Amino acid sequence: MPRDTDVPVTTKRSVVLGMLRQEIELGVFPSGGALPVDRVLAERFAVSRSLMSSVVLELVRDGWLRRSRTTGTRVSPRPAPAAARQSGRRRGRGA
Repeated sequence: MPRDTDVPVTTKRSVVLGMLRQEIELGVFPSGGALPVDRVLAERFAVSRSLMSSVVLELVRDGWLRRSRTTGTRVSPRPAPAAARQSGRRRGRGA
């Protein structure tokens, strides 16, 4: 039976990836803050540690997270929205 190409495929991995991204955006895991270890995140999202590890690695590749042997996994600083950057520049000019 052919698959309808207009219907997106939702996998557990894509759901967890989206949820973790959303929590980062909402500040559950603040910019610069430490992320729990993969085992703890896996328990929180009720997935295997290997699946959680692959999600975290993708977020590292995409720039959402930074990994270090000494400090662990941290949330990367997110740039301010374009509107906020532009209004800040305007205030600084000729004031």
